Amino acid sequence: MAVTNGTHSSRLLQLSNIISENTKKIDDFFAENGLPELSFDADAPLQFPAPISNKEILHARRTVVLATQELHDLIVGPREHVRWKSWSVSASSRRLSLLA
Repeated sequence: MAVTNGTHSSRLLQLSNIISENTKKIDDFFAENGLPELSFDADAPLQFPAPISNKEILHARRTVVLATQELHDLIVGPREHVRWKSWSVSASSRRLSLLA
């Protein structure tokens, strides 16, 4: 356990705080700039709608992606993580063979 402000904090809680703080930065940026919310709706943007010149928002986005990946890996554990990875590779291989 890590010590934060004199109290103990698990890595799970650290990651959830990192995700929450950085997601809020992104959400606030979208609201302040009239950008659409992220979704898979038919009319949603096909790419992340922040300009590449905005390093702070792009850094927040990358931080969220990395933290969610680590949180996922910790929650599923080593054995299931390897199983999910092998399923992912297997599914990718099948998709590639269908395209050939």
